[in-house]
Amino acid sequence: MSEDPHRAIVLQASSLHKRYREGSGRNALDVTVLQGVDLSVHAGQTWAVVGPSGAGKSTIMQLILRFYDVDQGMVSIDGCDLRRTDPGELRKRLAYVPQDAVIFAATVRDNIRFGKPDATEDAVIHAAKLAAVDRFVQEWP
Repeated sequence: MSEDPHRAIVLQASSLHKRYREGSGRNALDVTVLQGVDLSVHAGQTWAVVGPSGAGKSTIMQLILRFYDVDQGMVSIDGCDLRRTDPGELRKRLAYVPQDAVIFAATVRDNIRFGKPDATEDAVIHAAKLAAVDRFVQEWP
């Protein structure tokens, strides 16, 4: 009997622990951000990380995107420990929508090209249309 591919776990986090050290010397603080966090995301699922400020939402995403590695536990995709992956290659394959949208002090075109700097002009226009900002953008000088 084969496993339903839509129920396969594609993202797994087990017993995540993450601490940050803030400051230095006598005034340094060790802050525990995550302690014993588990999560499983199945193929085909859309998921979100929600919670109050300081609950560790951003830290979980930073661990998944390999901006940091866990102190204890493991994050894996398709059974592969993310610590064994190239962060740049991993980030090319993931999408992240932060709670606060960031617009860079640059042109609209540069902001659209942020994720793919070598995007063609046609690709930029297509992305603007998909985001429903093409008319708005065309009105700008």
